[in-house]
Amino acid sequence: MWGFETGGAEMRLVRLANAMRGRFRHWIAPISGRSSATALFEPGVDWELAEVPRRATPLGFARLIRRLRPALVQTYNWGAFDAAVGAVLARVPLLHTEDGFGADEAAGPKARRVWARRLVLPFAARVAVPSVTLERLALDVYRLPRSKVLRIPNGVDCSRFRPGENMALRRELGIAEDEFVAGTVGHLRPEKNYGFLLRAFAEAAIPSSRLVIAGEGPERARLRALARELGLEGRVLFPGVVDPAPWYRMFDLFVMSSLTEQMPLALLEAMASGLPALCTDAGDTSGMLASPDLPAIVPPGDLESYVRALRQWASERELRRAAGARNRERAVREYSMAAMVERWRALYDECLSGR
Repeated sequence: MWGFETGGAEMRLVRLANAMRGRFRHWIAPISGRSSATALFEPGVDWELAEVPRRATPLGFARLIRRLRPALVQTYNWGAFDAAVGAVLARVPLLHTEDGFGADEAAGPKARRVWARRLVLPFAARVAVPSVTLERLALDVYRLPRSKVLRIPNGVDCSRFRPGENMALRRELGIAEDEFVAGTVGHLRPEKNYGFLLRAFAEAAIPSSRLVIAGEGPERARLRALARELGLEGRVLFPGVVDPAPWYRMFDLFVMSSLTEQMPLALLEAMASGLPALCTDAGDTSGMLASPDLPAIVPPGDLESYVRALRQWASERELRRAAGARNRERAVREYSMAAMVERWRALYDECLSGR
């Protein structure tokens, strides 16, 4: 993968490795060199970093793969596509995973990348996707055979992410019990469109309110500067990378402003935590929430609608309570971690059995 940090795909891999520890040995090869998510592997997970070739080309990756001799190569998204080609050249089973797009492809995949996928991915053992949107793309745009594509919805640990009130954390941060807190957790990348979220929060001007944007990434300095420019200093918190479970229990509303998403883990975690959610209509978010009667989904970039929805959520406590309970029930019923782990375990076994 391009980087092994605290994004959705990386966190899913961490949780799968933890759940299947003792069964596999993992070589992690982040092309960017960033590997902070390795700190989240539990004891018993057998892993090590593999040195990315100095020339990160298909031939360079083919040489690396031949040297390591793995039973299976798993690649993630376009950022690791040269490694996918390298696995094909090295004649090692390839499991390619598509999780979404960057800001440069928010409106759709680039033609050159579509053609590359059409040429290479038929040689993969399987192509795995988490969302209905990506499944349709793989079948209709990349023109992959049905037998190659498998959709495995993301799952969430509903015992770790659970409803509750974290007043201790509020007191620690100087937030009053009756303040309205909107919060989000994610990697601070352009496609998350957090600048839009800051502008919407400023425009909403909700009395006695705070916004929390938890995570790290290349947008951090720009977002902090924008918060100051909008007069939000002291009302917006940037706590960096956090253990998200206790932070969700401090929020009144989960907010997402992305230009592009597929099946965001952060939304699943918020749902399991019993939170109502306000999201842009990206990827599978509308289907995940299944709340046409609520101000839960707005078009990406529609500032007026987002501000109106923020104000409504802030003013209607009972609406938040009912929506949060429904989200929790849906997460438990349809998005369990155990079901996701078993489907990935079966996929790994299938790819390895055909080696």
